[in-house]
Amino acid sequence: MKLIDLIRPYDIKGPLKRFGNIQDGGYVLNYKFLKLTERLYSYGFGNDFSFEKDIVNCINNYHVYIYDHTVDNIKDIYPKITFYKNGLSSSKTKNCDTFMNHIDQNNDNNKKIILKIDIESNEIDFFSKINMKNLKNVVQMVVEFHMVYLDENAIYLQSFNKDLILENIGVIGNLYKKTLDILNKINQHFYCIHIHPNNFSPTVDIEGVGYPMIFECTFINKEYVDYEPKLIYNKTYPILNLDYENSISNKQICVTF
Repeated sequence: MKLIDLIRPYDIKGPLKRFGNIQDGGYVLNYKFLKLTERLYSYGFGNDFSFEKDIVNCINNYHVYIYDHTVDNIKDIYPKITFYKNGLSSSKTKNCDTFMNHIDQNNDNNKKIILKIDIESNEIDFFSKINMKNLKNVVQMVVEFHMVYLDENAIYLQSFNKDLILENIGVIGNLYKKTLDILNKINQHFYCIHIHPNNFSPTVDIEGVGYPMIFECTFINKEYVDYEPKLIYNKTYPILNLDYENSISNKQICVTF
């Protein structure tokens, strides 16, 4: 299956609402399904918690957990937000732990959850290895996919130098294939409901379509949808007054389904 088919959004009932900054750090959620949840587990911080702050200010009796092992431990970040200097991994390590262990530690096994993952390409390893049954309580999730057309040796070089444009980039097999594999895996259990092209990095041409090298997807767990939604066609993303450029200095990237 082609990438455009794996990230083509479904028309799910309920209004889409943006939370967080109008530039980088903001994400789009389905507000109807947000109201079904009680917790947000947010992986990847970067000293921007505008998304998380908007969530706790929007829903009563909500609590947010932010995990990021790459930044200093922050105390009293904001009411109803708890920060842990710990990252997300497919197995327990010195600096990271699993999603299920984090839920156990917070006694949230019976809570309905939003999951946000923005962990600089490590989402590939996480979704490749996780048993999707462990996400049964995740009602909605937003995931940023990074540099999916580069190989794993080039990804970090590209990440740290956005001015480095690789000539004749093409699709370099293994990381792209892994991304397709995990999207297939996610799509067995979740509907994609929104996509936002991140314009921090350039596009790459695949079959005549300029795809963003970084894109954000919002997903709804199929277990919480009691009807058969329809796929969206003839719609262009970003959506005016809902999506905004991650970088105002770079050209906007558009994707039409």
